[in-house]
Amino acid sequence: MWPQWAAVVAWWIVGHLGEPSAAQHAEEPVTLIRTPLPARHYRGPGLVDPPIASDVQSKSATISWRHPSRPNGVITHYNIYLNGELQGSAPGNSTAYTASSLEPHQEYTFQVEGCTDAGCTQSEESHTIRTPPAPPEGIPAPRLYSDTPTSVLLSWERPLRPNGELEGYVIERRAGGTQQVSTVATVQADQPLSYLDSSLALSPWTTYEYRVLAGTLQGGYNSSAWQQVTTRPSRPAGLQLPQVTVLGPDSVQVTWNPPLLANGEIERYEIRMPDPHIPHTNMSALNYTVTNLVPYTNYSVTILACSGGGGYVGGCTESLPTPATTLPTIPQGLGQLSITAVSESFLAVSWQPPLRQNGPNVRYELLRQKTQQPLVSLPPEDLNLWYNVYAGAKLFHQDKGLSRFTTYQYKLLVHNDVGYTSGEVATGTTLAGVPLNSSSVSAQALNHTAIQVNWTTPSLQDLQGAVELYTLWINSSELNHSISFPPGVTSTVVGDLRPNTKYQVTFQVFNGAHTVSSPEIICTTADGEPEGVFPPEILTLNSTAVRVMWAAPLVPNGAVTEYAVYLDGVEVCTVYTCVRSNSTYFTTVEDLPADMAAPYIHVISSRSVKVDWTSPGKPNGITVGYDVRRRALQPCEVATAGQTVRTGGRCSYLECSIEESVCGSLCYQPEQQVCCSGVIYTAKPDHQCCQDSYLLAQNTSLQVCCGAQLHPPLPNHQCCGGFYIHVPPGEVCCPDPDPGQMRVSVGLGDSCCGAKPFFLSGGQICCSGELHDGFHSQCCGGRVLDRDMVCCGDDIVMANDGGELVETSSKDSASLP
Repeated sequence: MWPQWAAVVAWWIVGHLGEPSAAQHAEEPVTLIRTPLPARHYRGPGLVDPPIASDVQSKSATISWRHPSRPNGVITHYNIYLNGELQGSAPGNSTAYTASSLEPHQEYTFQVEGCTDAGCTQSEESHTIRTPPAPPEGIPAPRLYSDTPTSVLLSWERPLRPNGELEGYVIERRAGGTQQVSTVATVQADQPLSYLDSSLALSPWTTYEYRVLAGTLQGGYNSSAWQQVTTRPSRPAGLQLPQVTVLGPDSVQVTWNPPLLANGEIERYEIRMPDPHIPHTNMSALNYTVTNLVPYTNYSVTILACSGGGGYVGGCTESLPTPATTLPTIPQGLGQLSITAVSESFLAVSWQPPLRQNGPNVRYELLRQKTQQPLVSLPPEDLNLWYNVYAGAKLFHQDKGLSRFTTYQYKLLVHNDVGYTSGEVATGTTLAGVPLNSSSVSAQALNHTAIQVNWTTPSLQDLQGAVELYTLWINSSELNHSISFPPGVTSTVVGDLRPNTKYQVTFQVFNGAHTVSSPEIICTTADGEPEGVFPPEILTLNSTAVRVMWAAPLVPNGAVTEYAVYLDGVEVCTVYTCVRSNSTYFTTVEDLPADMAAPYIHVISSRSVKVDWTSPGKPNGITVGYDVRRRALQPCEVATAGQTVRTGGRCSYLECSIEESVCGSLCYQPEQQVCCSGVIYTAKPDHQCCQDSYLLAQNTSLQVCCGAQLHPPLPNHQCCGGFYIHVPPGEVCCPDPDPGQMRVSVGLGDSCCGAKPFFLSGGQICCSGELHDGFHSQCCGGRVLDRDMVCCGDDIVMANDGGELVETSSKDSASLP
């Protein structure tokens, strides 16, 4: 323990007394006294030099230092600071320290702090050091996506710890389950972090693993974890043609191998002949027996393989064809024979090839037998015997020399090299001959609208065949109608005919080849009800008599036996019945009332009487009023003297009764007559006077009289010169002054000059029926004169001549004052 106490004492002496001089060292001995000091007098080491870094690695560095020249005690340990933060500690007797857990490519400074029991002293910062770069760390695995069967799209992120300046990326690939790695591409650090791998080495529906290597400048590369992806499926490849084994006429067995490159999961197969298409989904069985084929037919057999996977459709591939021919067999699918009767001894037979010939060398054989010959009395010897009538390759046969109206059966045999097939039996009959006789026909009229016709069925010998159709003709002047009947019908009733009409009945029988007609029969329907009876016409003769007239019915339907006239119509009768027309309403003309009793007179005073009367016993019309007349009784000589008309002088007079009025120079009765401009007419309803005419008026209150005619009122129309003419607003109608011309002129204006329209304010004047310039002019006596002259009447004009009036005249002579 002494050395430590000695050192402390020495330090305290030096620090408080100063350094001893040389003489003192030489002359005065120093005596060290071991005396413990209080704790407040301890201090840390003296100046500590900055450490020196060496062996700098990416993640570590070694620093060294020297002990302080003045430890001021025993150095217990050293504290190591990294960028100002305590990194670790070292024993007091060490001078080096290795700092780990550094980050590559980072700047660091170190400090060393020496400590004693009394305290610590920290050095200045060391020189800044930079750790070298290292391979990147924290590289995420790439993201992979396959969009096509032969491409993969990669994308990735930057390393979480680049550990330096990134230099680039390297993409590596290996097939799933293998260790052989291949470099796909190198991507610079400044390029997009994605890459499309469409290398030829990629295959459809194959699993690949990818990883990304990231590298720093002078730091090296590090890789991410492997990531898997499977490419899309595609259509199979290397599909070999199938093997086909013919089993019979209608079946084959097809065998095939799976495609060399499935490029996905084989989901189905399809066998194509090419028709039919047969789907096959049993992947464990690579053979199939195809049935229902056509015998002796060439087929081109292929296999269609379809792949997929992962919910994606890869596609289908069809193999090359394998030819195959089914075995032959007898013909199949024979059609019906077509038999056409051409004449009495000729049947044309035709047929179609079988639907399936099923073998080579197809040929035909036609057989025939006779089944019926009704026109002969005894059965023929060849009845029901089959004969070969044709053999060859044609599709028709003309069978001639046959019997009239005879039924034959035909059968077709179709041969090939394997055998033959028989078709169905067909029947044909030769045409009938010319008929010898027709049916016996009779007809009778049942009533006025129906005829019954009866006929017999002719024998086979008479008709030289059988009945196929009856035709009945009913003809008249207004009808041409035919009715057809099948065999077996022998009568009919023809209705909807016209009464009292002659019909020609003709009957025809058709035997399939010829038509024979029966003699014509005439049949007349009975009389019927007259048609088209119109109401009668009534002509009123007087108040007690009318004349009734009627027309014959449009269709009498027989002989008219009588006409009967009733107050409510005319009745027309035939033998069958009578028909009454509709009624015609009429009214007899009015007559003067009759049975008029004399009135009853009651004297009331010397100047008034009361007259009473009764209605006439026979009004003979509608009573519209009563006239009360009165006359003064005078002696006959006085009454006769007053009727003398004197014509010798200048005056004449006309005497009319009190109930009459004067029309021109005649007397007339206003109650029964009308006076129109001096002409007397009998009063009629709905009539009115128009000048000297008495005309029928549709509406007496609105009719316009013009030119002795009544016109309906029209807008902007005027009666001008005897014409009811259209005159637009602002215009005027001017009749010609010469009545014989019978013409008018309509034009713009407000006045007429002769037949010419003009405006009074328009600067013109009218003189003697002619228009003249009105400037400073006037019309006087039919002449146009200056306005300075004074017009006196129509003949005398006074002119101003030097202040004196001079009288001139339009006559041949004039007198001066």
